[in-house]
Formats: sequence, C-alpha cells, structure tokens
Amino acid sequence: TVGVPIDCEAAIKREDGTLAAAGEAGNLHLKGAHIFKGYFNNLEATEAVLQEGWFNTGDIAMKDEEGFFTIVGRKKNVIISGGINIYPEQISEMVNTHSDVLESVCVGIPDDVFGEKLVCAYSSKSTEVINELELVNFLRSSLKQNQIPQSFYFLEELPKGASGKFQLERIKEAIATKENVVNPKEQLDYQISIIEAAAIAFKLATADIKMSDTARTLEGWDSMAHLVFITHLEKQFNIEFSTPEMISMSSLATAERIIKQKKSIL
Repeated sequence: TVGVPIDCEAAIKREDGTLAAAGEAGNLHLKGAHIFKGYFNNLEATEAVLQEGWFNTGDIAMKDEEGFFTIVGRKKNVIISGGINIYPEQISEMVNTHSDVLESVCVGIPDDVFGEKLVCAYSSKSTEVINELELVNFLRSSLKQNQIPQSFYFLEELPKGASGKFQLERIKEAIATKENVVNPKEQLDYQISIIEAAAIAFKLATADIKMSDTARTLEGWDSMAHLVFITHLEKQFNIEFSTPEMISMSSLATAERIIKQKKSIL
C-alpha cells in the first residue's frame, strides 16, 4: 500500500479511460507539477503514456473507499491464465514470507490449455530445495486456488541486472531448461498414474489421494485444476478426451474407466 497522494493527483482508470470503482483494479495515473513532460525526442512514446496531463504509470492499483491506494502489480507483467488476470508480484510477496525462502519471482510461461500458466522461481536461505507441497500448503491460507503457482523451480540464484531488478527473460529461460528435463514414466499401473496426475493438478501428496476420491473430497479440485488434471492425463496416456468425457470426469474412478475405454483394455 502507498497510502494517499500528497503532492499530486492520482486516479485509477479502466482500459477505456473511465474511472474505476472503489476496490477495482485498474491503471494508476498521476497528474502534478513534478510529473515529467515527456520522453526526449520520442513523441510516440510520450503520447502513449501522457494524456491531458495524466501520466499512465504502468502500475496496476486499487483505491479504497477512504482514498488509500494499493499497488498490486505491473501491467506488462500481468499473467492471463484461463482468462483470469493474475498479478505475479502479489504471489511473490506471499511466497517470500515463507521462512525458508530467500527471494522469489512468479512469471507466466506458455501453456497449450490456459494460454499461460503461473510458475514460481525461488532461491532458499539454506540453498536447498524446499518441498513443493510444503510451499503449496503454506500459500493456501493466504491465496486463492488459481493464484497458487502450478510449479515451483529452485534456482541457486535469481538472475538480476545492474540495477538489481530481476531479469525475467533469463529466469524464464532457466525455468524452460528445467521443464525440458523429462523423467520417463515406465509405470504401467493405471491407478498409480492417475493418482500422480491428481497430485500434480491438485497440489496434494500422493499418499493423501485414493482412487475413491471425487471432486467433493479432494481439496483444490476446482474448474482450473480440473483442466490441469485432464491435460496431465492426456499427456500421460497419449489420448484426447472429448468434452462430454471431461465434464463427466468428477472422480478418479471415472477417469480410470474412461481411460481404459479409450485404450480398449477393459
């Protein structure tokens, strides 16, 4: 939170330029004598951020009913996953409160199903990997299910530039390298494979999942996690589900039955 403006005017605007309502996230604009007049010899860049004296900061912020402003992220860093806007700075802030995390960065990486998926790169105070389920359980008390990173990547050091800012592209490259390390699955037991997919999608330990579990009994099984579950099953078994099959798959037993039908091994 940055409080109330004392040396300028501030406004939260929607993309169409209208003022956002109290508590609604939008673009933070500033106006005042100390705001810069424009970019040197770059009229196009100036017109992109200055309109009628209002400077579009590029920050996403909210204003409460008492006039206090809170910055929630940078517009250029917004992750759109499954049509939902996610502000990675908010997520990183919560990850950093874990006692073993030194620092973290949340980014979006391309995903065939969601367009982008939220992942987190972090370094630890002990320079050791932190159990992913421990991180997920830690975040569940303060974040919504769709705000919890789908994967966590341990890096001994997060790349930074000369100014101390995180180099997001280098971090994404490091994540891509780790994602491309394939661990071949030789597990032929269908139930174990389904439970493993459920553990990844719903961020649970395999020991806490039973084949009798359903969408009602498994924590974290919401619409977004359901799609992640289906995606992992399709990749794992090299099949493609129809829309009716996806909709009907509300239990692990149903998933097993549908997979076996498609594999013609019933």
